[in-house]
Amino acid sequence: MFVNRIPLDNELRWVVFVGLAVGLGLNFSGRYRLANLAIILCMFMVVYLSAAAYPEIESTRLFGILVWLTIPLVISTILCEMTAVLVISVGNFLFMLIFPWWMASISYELMGSSLEYVGILSVILIFTAYQRSQIEQDRRRDVEESEQRLRLALDSAQMSTWHWMIETDTLTWSNEGYQIWGKYGQQPPNSYQAYLQMVHPHDLIRINKAVDALLGSVAEEWFEARHRVKRPYGQWAWLETKGHVL
Repeated sequence: MFVNRIPLDNELRWVVFVGLAVGLGLNFSGRYRLANLAIILCMFMVVYLSAAAYPEIESTRLFGILVWLTIPLVISTILCEMTAVLVISVGNFLFMLIFPWWMASISYELMGSSLEYVGILSVILIFTAYQRSQIEQDRRRDVEESEQRLRLALDSAQMSTWHWMIETDTLTWSNEGYQIWGKYGQQPPNSYQAYLQMVHPHDLIRINKAVDALLGSVAEEWFEARHRVKRPYGQWAWLETKGHVL
């Protein structure tokens, strides 16, 4: 391993091994951000201790360069998708191959010996990105399945969901709402005032009182009102409306 090819004492070796072990353990437990922070702290501790103990050693300088080189990879495991992490990993290795040509003071032999360190770190971080992507996929799948169950329940019960933006007086309806209103040849109202114009006059006072109670200082947790709305050709249909403030 790279740390065994430079004259680092036992304290430095323990920092490297413990830091990587803690990072890997946190990965397995699902605490990915803490794992990345542990690895970053480990790298900076190695640079600080090695620079203090061996200020003239070329490998110490190289180790510092490698730390800055791997920071984008660490950050990418938090912010980027799996593909981006792989691209950055490949970019790191390509950069290490051309770095000795760019900086003559760093030999190919020394750079090659450090590939092992970067390789181990890259494997840990790629594993982190893979686990995070799997969890995100599972979460998206759960959300989609939940939405499908909700749509099925609403369709079976002849129900729909709606959202009222109070500031703009805009009503938006779910697809089920368009289907229910469409059965009677109507479009769902696009504002609360338009909806009130469809409510039976005898039910208006009760509707307004329930809404005022919900929005006012004595607001209730849920708004619920059973009332009549006007259908085409003068028919009246009973609706039950429930809602709460988000």
